[in-house]
Amino acid sequence: MPYTREEILKSDRYKDILESARKERQTKLQIEYQNMSLSGSREGASPTTRLEDGTILSYPADETEDGANFKQSTGEFVKVDKKSYTVDSDKLTDVIDTKITELSTSRKASITVEEFFEQYELLRDEIVEEGENSHRYLFESSATYLDVTDNELEELKRSLESQIAQLTEQQAKLTAQIETQAEDIEEDNAYEEYVAGMLTWKNSATPYNIAEWRTKGMPVASEMNAWGRLSFSEEPRSIEPSPGSPGKTELVIKYGGLAIKKRNRTLRGDAYKKATFQTTARGDDSLSLVWLESGKAINSDRVTVSSNQAPGGIVSTIQVRNAKKAGDQKDRYNLSCKATDRSGTVESTQVVVKERIITGG
Repeated sequence: MPYTREEILKSDRYKDILESARKERQTKLQIEYQNMSLSGSREGASPTTRLEDGTILSYPADETEDGANFKQSTGEFVKVDKKSYTVDSDKLTDVIDTKITELSTSRKASITVEEFFEQYELLRDEIVEEGENSHRYLFESSATYLDVTDNELEELKRSLESQIAQLTEQQAKLTAQIETQAEDIEEDNAYEEYVAGMLTWKNSATPYNIAEWRTKGMPVASEMNAWGRLSFSEEPRSIEPSPGSPGKTELVIKYGGLAIKKRNRTLRGDAYKKATFQTTARGDDSLSLVWLESGKAINSDRVTVSSNQAPGGIVSTIQVRNAKKAGDQKDRYNLSCKATDRSGTVESTQVVVKERIITGG
């Protein structure tokens, strides 16, 4: 690395060179002063003409400089008073500036420092990174004037590498986010297509919500790839064992003594001791069924309800037993079933159970 100006000024070698230069300059000045006192001019003017033995020749101005017209045979010499001047070394610095202020004699700049930086701001985007007249040249040249150590360069390098690593990581995260967003958009478009397709079965099916649709593997639109629309696929109707033929909406339960004769037939109250109805409802996976009596929850020992999951939905059965067997003397039941899921609630049509006391006659 080049020496700094302060290091050069403190160098012993520099001091020796400076002292030698001073002495040489003083000697040269003394010789020049002597020549000037004899010839009347400084060094660089017309040189003094001398004979071989060193005698200074003086001749009229019309004679040639080489003394071709000078008559040496006359033996005439001009007497010259030689005066010599010396300068004390301790007083030399009073009349001559012997300080070295510049180590280079290169030409001066044509612009100021301020103008240089103004031009740099205009040109820095056009300067190449490496090579001659590059940012690298400016950096390395400026480093010779700065106290930049290898440790600082290493620290700068580590800082830049850390920033690059962080930017690379951020870029990877952004890329992943963009890819995820693209996948989400594609998935949202597919779900919207599914919901639109389900309009074909709007009266019998309810589309999955997007979370359910994802869980079930993002199926295409079809009646089987959806929840059943909340409804009663089969309204309540009588089934076996019940009085009369199946499929009725009104049943009569007869009861009486152990045996009553009517028209030569023996009737027993226990013969038709149960009235049984069944219904089927469909909906989503939260579907539940509740039987009602006159619109209210049933609270009677005479009534038994059972429900089972089936491919078409939930099948629910209700039985009303003989009044005498249960001790409930109510003689009429108006029954209906209420189905509920996330989409709402619906109620079935009513079925009726009547009781009739068997009397003789």
